[in-house]
Amino acid sequence: MIIYDEEEDVSEIYFILEGVVGIAFSLSADLTGKQYSIGKQLKSFTNTTRSHIVCDHYVTNQCKSQFIYLAVDTEVKCLALLGNHLHENVFPKYPDIMKKL
Repeated sequence: MIIYDEEEDVSEIYFILEGVVGIAFSLSADLTGKQYSIGKQLKSFTNTTRSHIVCDHYVTNQCKSQFIYLAVDTEVKCLALLGNHLHENVFPKYPDIMKKL
C-alpha cells in the first residue's frame, strides 16, 4: 500500500512504531501501472526501542515527496503529526525551532 507517491503533497509526519515501511523510487511508468524499486526498508518493532520517523523533511520544509513511501507489511502501526498543526500552532509559538533547522 502506497503511503505517499513521488511528487505528492505530504501532509503528515509518521512515527512508525511497528511494521516495515519501504522507501522506493520509480523505475518507469507503463500501461500496467507504476513500477518501483524499494531502496531501503525501515523495520520498527514495539518490543525494542527501534522506531523510525518518515516524511519529517517534507512537512517541515513544505515540499513534495521525492520518493515512494509504502507499507511493506500488511499492517503498520504508527502515530501521525499533522503538518498544518506544526506550521499553524507549534512553529509560530516557538520560532527558535525553525532557526535551528
